Amino acid sequence: MAPAVNERLVDVGTGTGEVLRQLARRSIVPRAVTGIDASRAMLARVGPLPPGWRLRVGAVRALDLPDASFDVLSASYLLQLLAPVDLPAVLSELRRVLRPGGRLVTVTPAIPPGGMARPIAAALDGPGYAPAGSVPRTASAEPGFRA
Repeated sequence: MAPAVNERLVDVGTGTGEVLRQLARRSIVPRAVTGIDASRAMLARVGPLPPGWRLRVGAVRALDLPDASFDVLSASYLLQLLAPVDLPAVLSELRRVLRPGGRLVTVTPAIPPGGMARPIAAALDGPGYAPAGSVPRTASAEPGFRA
């Protein structure tokens, strides 16, 4: 992801803040960072962050953020939890808060399309299961992302 010192980053689905902690350990950190999660309980587990970094409770489907307000948006282990029918709307909302030319960085595990691991992985996955390679590449074309 490598955000530059002059960039603004938002981490959607922050959870316990692992992405934020990893960013804080880097020698070059973005000038402004916002972590957003729907769960106050998860945000309460984030721990100390660098000065000026903030946490907010919010929903990925309706982010309370201005249009084009971030250079980098990260969404780790989030998109696979959503129902496939919701992905285009969620990705459109993520696109809305990114500045033109901004970067969306995702970490999205995929269920193998076959083999011995597929039944185990599918059983552990939530209702947003999508076959390998389908998230977010297929859903991302409509909101205007390039892979």
